Amino acid sequence: MLRLYGRYFPIDQGKDRVITFVHRVLRLGGEEISALPGGASIELDLDDYVQRSIFYRGVYEHGTVRRFRALLRPGQVVLDVGAHVGQYSMLAAAAVGPSGTVVAFEPEDDLRARLSANAERNGFTNVRALAIALSDRDGRSRFQPSPPGNRGMGRITTHGTREIIVARLDALFPTLGLDRLDILKLDVEGAELPALRGAEGTITRYRPALIVEASAANARAFGYGPAELESWLRERGYLVARVPRSANLVCVATRA
Repeated sequence: MLRLYGRYFPIDQGKDRVITFVHRVLRLGGEEISALPGGASIELDLDDYVQRSIFYRGVYEHGTVRRFRALLRPGQVVLDVGAHVGQYSMLAAAAVGPSGTVVAFEPEDDLRARLSANAERNGFTNVRALAIALSDRDGRSRFQPSPPGNRGMGRITTHGTREIIVARLDALFPTLGLDRLDILKLDVEGAELPALRGAEGTITRYRPALIVEASAANARAFGYGPAELESWLRERGYLVARVPRSANLVCVATRA
């Protein structure tokens, strides 16, 4: 019944709060497998907010997923930066097919392991998972892992409890053996603008479509705001549109 409500009840506002409340009251949880649009399946931990939303609602971030899937074509190269357990990676892998490539960046070990397991479950040989966070520098950084219950909140911070590898996409991309980049999805809890700055040369060369989170609260921790991020994108020839009722931007190149 809760899945029927999450997927088909016409009023979207407040759904996640209702689902979380009922989930806690009934002490639901554990591991489940859910089908994604496009034919892939994904194994989920229902004690996590994002994974629970995928299970009960079909996908997490409906509006963004719809626009992401509209961009996908066979043979494309897609980078999923801040890949979590792989919702976007699995959607992309199914759509780009064996002739395409998905590179997932996820520095949290258990999330990346689940992503890799989901790729294996689906028989996807076109997915690579890297334990790297994209930034505007190369080296190492402190990282604060996600809290229990919402595993999508890990971030780079000077007060982090562990150390991770960070890299500029401009330095890393030539080592991946790829000759194109079609879509770059970027959701890294406020580090989006540093990551874009570190990818400027790659973006200029390949002109990929961009899906970028622009959360004011997350960006503030890195010393900028969504307006600055949008200006950076427009100055580089991108048409920027915000997904309704979301912090995400969909950006398409308007010039070569």
